[in-house]
Amino acid sequence: MRLSLFLFLHLVAFVILLIVHPHAKAEDDEWYINDFGEYVVAAVPGKVIHGDKLRFFIRKSDCSKVGILFSFSTTRNIKNIDNLQNQDLPIRINKLDKFSSSARVITVHPLQAMTIVMMQFKGFHNLEDLISGLMKLYNHHKEFRITLIKNDHYNPKDHFDVLDNNWKLEKLPQYIKKAQRMCFGPGEIIKS
Repeated sequence: MRLSLFLFLHLVAFVILLIVHPHAKAEDDEWYINDFGEYVVAAVPGKVIHGDKLRFFIRKSDCSKVGILFSFSTTRNIKNIDNLQNQDLPIRINKLDKFSSSARVITVHPLQAMTIVMMQFKGFHNLEDLISGLMKLYNHHKEFRITLIKNDHYNPKDHFDVLDNNWKLEKLPQYIKKAQRMCFGPGEIIKS
């Protein structure tokens, strides 16, 4: 009886590990592609905060251009966090001064335990040029990191408890091509 119970418990533990382990590993760099009507979005979760995604969005009216959205979550209970809406926040990519810029806050979404702040790099860019440039930067530095930085007019510590996140981009070229194919729709030919 004891041996049967022992074997049964080990079998249950083994099955749970088989089910859970592959999913946990897949989520580390799991890409999502969604068609939102006017846009097709390819997204990957963050490595620091999994819920903070880096999104590449392609407008169906011009499938050769791409924009970038990303989110930062905060657990700080800030009463005036809605004031960030439509503000440009200073950011730095890969901790390099030459890649300092700003991102526009396009939405602030308070939840019970946290607030999600969605930001956008300004404008749409040539898809091939942007992806090529990002992959060169990513392959050279072995990371793609966005850090919220302080300037004379803004201190990110006033609103955010985590000031940076990074994303795995190894699969970006293949997923952006899938997203672009979805954008073009069936029967369209993509130039290589």
